[in-house]
Amino acid sequence: MNRAVIIQGPFSGGRVPEEEFEPDVAKVYETQVNADLATGEIAMTAGGATVNTTLDPIPEAISHVGVGAASAAVDFSRVEVSAR
Repeated sequence: MNRAVIIQGPFSGGRVPEEEFEPDVAKVYETQVNADLATGEIAMTAGGATVNTTLDPIPEAISHVGVGAASAAVDFSRVEVSAR
């Protein structure tokens, strides 16, 4: 099973909310992450899968963002920050 996950803390033993995600290897998928630092709410959409969680503890800032993929090419773009 392939999964879309949000991990807070260590990869092994950290909190891992997840949603099943079966990608088509012939397609390109955009991943979008929205973070509300006031509430700690995070929403990530990858392909048709959406994962939501609330960070605990809530960080003062987002310092790192990463993505992992097995058997796939991965491309990165800039992080866009906006106040809403």
